[in-house]
Amino acid sequence: MLAPNAPDRWTEIAGVRHRMNQSAVHENVRNVRVGDEWKNLLVDFTVGEPCELWQYPVETVSQSDGGFERTYQGTALAFGNKFS
Repeated sequence: MLAPNAPDRWTEIAGVRHRMNQSAVHENVRNVRVGDEWKNLLVDFTVGEPCELWQYPVETVSQSDGGFERTYQGTALAFGNKFS
């Protein structure tokens, strides 16, 4: 899933698709789908209770002849709950 902005690679939360390089915080999440239509891959995550989900791209920075370059490495999905 190394195409951060391709329309055929996405996460789907509450029926809304997001590109892999998008950063977002989602609340009351029960299900997340990650799809790669180019590889014909679909992964479905389901949690027992609604939770908060953070989605963000993982990138590295390297120096080249043209200056600093950011390289997309993947997407992080972090599930969590708020404690009171």
